Amino acid sequence: MRILIITSFCFLCFDVWAWTLNSSSRRGFPTNEVVVEVATSSCSNTSFSSNELKDLVEEAVSQFWNAVSTSGLKLTVEQRSIDVSGATTLGTIADLASHNKILVGCNSGISSFSDGSILGVGGLQCTSSYCQGAVALNDAAGTNLASVSHSVVLATFAHELGHALGLGHSSVEFALMFYSVGGKDQEFLAEDDMKGISWLYPLDKKLAGLGGSCATIDDGTNSWRISKTFFLLLFFIFSFYLIKIRNDLKKL
Repeated sequence: MRILIITSFCFLCFDVWAWTLNSSSRRGFPTNEVVVEVATSSCSNTSFSSNELKDLVEEAVSQFWNAVSTSGLKLTVEQRSIDVSGATTLGTIADLASHNKILVGCNSGISSFSDGSILGVGGLQCTSSYCQGAVALNDAAGTNLASVSHSVVLATFAHELGHALGLGHSSVEFALMFYSVGGKDQEFLAEDDMKGISWLYPLDKKLAGLGGSCATIDDGTNSWRISKTFFLLLFFIFSFYLIKIRNDLKKL
């Protein structure tokens, strides 16, 4: 019995990760294959053409989220003839996204974009049967997105896509999903980012939330949660003790 208990503890994951889930959706898309729709409307203040914007999104996807070997996520990028520049909320843009797709576009109508240091926003909304993601890039007058380096633009796109995929912010400073990405020269994902995306989109989608990691997470309602795997192992150990006690009582 002691050997069995010790063996069970060997399977516990004691790693604690700082990645979080998007507090509004608390989930990801129901499929690992997600299309990113890039709006064809022009970006007047950042000076990105529709083709340049698509190329930047493709580069960000390839460099970051499609490069995680422990995740089954596969993002593809395509253009869509739609104008999201005047939308006043991210939710409005998400409503325009096709089901189970992410809509990306330049925008000058969201009120927070009056602050030029805010380079973009991203998010995800879901019903019981589908999800819609949205990423709005700050194209308002005075936006810093027009003057930052190429690597910062890519990191911004990838960070906001992370939110549109269901991830929240990380407390790890060198993670892509760290809460402050403005001006950050980020060229790769941190292990924390990879753990988060692999939890949402495991190689086997049936294991979503269990496969690849038994790290603790913050889902927006609790600061830390012990993993489901940990509770499952505790249940088995408790069951074994009950069986042992029952057998000992039979011997009396």
